[in-house]
Amino acid sequence: MAPGQWLDEKHGAKSRHGWQKLRLAVDADSGEIIVDFPTDLETGDVSQQEPLLDQVDDEIDQLTADGAHGGYPSYDAARSHSEGSRVVIPPNSYAVERPSAQASFQRDDHIADSRSIAG
Repeated sequence: MAPGQWLDEKHGAKSRHGWQKLRLAVDADSGEIIVDFPTDLETGDVSQQEPLLDQVDDEIDQLTADGAHGGYPSYDAARSHSEGSRVVIPPNSYAVERPSAQASFQRDDHIADSRSIAG
């Protein structure tokens, strides 16, 4: 819940202010923002992976994201955009491997690696 939203819910008042998320794609080498666009709070993170990548003209060597993007759709979107891209997203603790996951093999490797580290 965004700051102030609990007041709206508690008191039934509607705020004039709306909250948005700013989606960014950053060149890790230069630090330059190469894509940016806002979405509302209800728009899911994973659903915006492909639209964000569609705005990147160059091939992507590596896609790095937080755990909110850790599902197969993010890996598949990265691979669709740039066949040889390396994806670095930490899997959730409850992540499971997909039996025939050729498009997302990197995610399955990450899941297996996290299991071997954990124990």
